Amino acid sequence: MSQKVTIRPFVPEDAQAFHALNLAWISAFFQPEAKDEQTLSDPEGTVLTPGGEIFVAEAEGAVVGCVARLPMANQGYEVAKRL
Repeated sequence: MSQKVTIRPFVPEDAQAFHALNLAWISAFFQPEAKDEQTLSDPEGTVLTPGGEIFVAEAEGAVVGCVARLPMANQGYEVAKRL
């Protein structure tokens, strides 16, 4: 049986899952950098406050994925998995 996945905006209660999910995949492919830890530890301050957005995928009450939309200097946005 397939699970229903819902995409929704980030809420502060998602911070731990946001950190864990991103750190897991960054660590699998790269060496985490200080900037990664800064972003993952403060998604509101580093992504949301500057005008970005974070969306999370939720299945059966658990966050199973996330993505961010980061504001760029040219008034555009970057869709980022690695923050």
